[in-house]
Amino acid sequence: SCFLVDGELAQVEQKIKSYRSNDEVISFIRGVMDKHKLMKFIKLRGDPKSNARAIDCRKRGNEYFHPRIRQYIKAVELYNESIALAADNSEALAMAYANRSAICFEQKEYADCLENIRLARENPYPANLLPKLEQREEACKVLMNKADYEKPKTDQPLEPKLSYKSNPRIPHIAECLELVQDEKFGRYLITNRDLKAGDVVALEKPFSKVLDNKLRYMNCNYCLKDNFLILKPCKGCTIAMFCSDECQQKAMEEYHRFECPILQDIHRLVEHVLFPALRLTIKTLTTFNFDLEALRLLMESDGKNTPNALDMDWTSIDLKETYEIVYNLESHRDKRSPNHLGQYAINAIIMSEILLQRTKIRDNCKNSNALRNITELLIMHHAMILPVNSFELSFEDYEDKACKREVLMEGIYPILSMINHSCAPNSQPMNGSDDNLALYVLRPIKKRSPITIKYCVKFAITPLQERREYLSENYYFECQCEACANDYPLLENLNVVLQKDMKHESMRYCKSNKHDPKSPVDMLKMCLHMINKFDPYSLR
Repeated sequence: SCFLVDGELAQVEQKIKSYRSNDEVISFIRGVMDKHKLMKFIKLRGDPKSNARAIDCRKRGNEYFHPRIRQYIKAVELYNESIALAADNSEALAMAYANRSAICFEQKEYADCLENIRLARENPYPANLLPKLEQREEACKVLMNKADYEKPKTDQPLEPKLSYKSNPRIPHIAECLELVQDEKFGRYLITNRDLKAGDVVALEKPFSKVLDNKLRYMNCNYCLKDNFLILKPCKGCTIAMFCSDECQQKAMEEYHRFECPILQDIHRLVEHVLFPALRLTIKTLTTFNFDLEALRLLMESDGKNTPNALDMDWTSIDLKETYEIVYNLESHRDKRSPNHLGQYAINAIIMSEILLQRTKIRDNCKNSNALRNITELLIMHHAMILPVNSFELSFEDYEDKACKREVLMEGIYPILSMINHSCAPNSQPMNGSDDNLALYVLRPIKKRSPITIKYCVKFAITPLQERREYLSENYYFECQCEACANDYPLLENLNVVLQKDMKHESMRYCKSNKHDPKSPVDMLKMCLHMINKFDPYSLR
């Protein structure tokens, strides 16, 4: 909309359309922005600590902690926000830690309770309230020393493991996966052996990841674990919290030392979906130790020398080589509209300018103009590759007897990003441990067949035309998968037809469990057994 000045929109779009490189687009857009002095409209507020806001959050947390309410999760989230907002070495910070210790005590998390009491004491906790804190501390120690004391058990997630021998050069994928390439589908993964439903064929960690902003006061900014009873704040901003000094140190080394002063403004000024592009850019610069020439050479190579990711030795690969694979993931740059390219350039310029002006990132380079140019190019490129290559990890949130799926994080997984789409996918990426992404086989896959996943849409619930429009607008291809080619009916229109043997199997299982609580694991095993037994290689 900023181009709707002096009737320039048509000329701007025409100019962008004529450019073949992001460098040209950014240079042109910067000229337009400078001409109209558009950067002066960007008002930065910073992210100061506020004891007044911290106190308000703590009081709201107290309302949820009240014995008649007892909504401890909401209470601890507000206490954590209070901790993040409070100034360092303040009474507001001490009070928030003390209140969080009360929740720990109620939940019988006595070790965490003692840690919060220690943190409260490290700050100027009111002397008149100390007896109450000391009483809670003594009660913790007494309870922990009881002979029958058992540490509260936490749910241990099932740790997925590869179902087949791992690739000796790529330990996080099964040896059966191969990367192939053709003109029709580009690069994609296939299997060199038959696979069955339930198989795990990949366990990959992300090159870069971003915690969903809604969880900033519940999960560690670095490891993403929901250690909400022990989170400690970043001293420089009100957004990032960490569950350990180790996590905070790693975050500072990789990205947070540069994000910290600008996080609040970036979240306020830039679309939420573009923030991961900034995170990936900062991590790229720190990974290359601000070697701008090396980054320039990588950009100019235009993917010509990119090795096959599955031919590389991932047991000795460094982060620079990993990033080379990330950089050369599909961006669909040539298929994007001039308007989209212009918007990417605007956001790249704004984020780059804020990064260079409000952080100490320029101290790492002698040539600030070169740093600005590289940063703009990286942000714009990352903003194009992430929406079509990144994965979201999610979890089931249970509240008021209802269950809904919530996003945990977004990450870029170099190898799994090469899996092609199908509206009738044969595989499904799912949460592994921590930020691992596990690839599960959904139904039997025949040797030499592609591995496929769904890009948000699937045939069972979305009509054919709607699927094709979505994929064309967001992923720039017309889907020709089996569900589209054969126009599979929606789930609601399917006739329920059970083979005789399948019906017998399902009835036998249900009868045997008629009076027993259904075990989700047992039910899953039964489902996998039936999928693998009946009609193994076709949905038709």
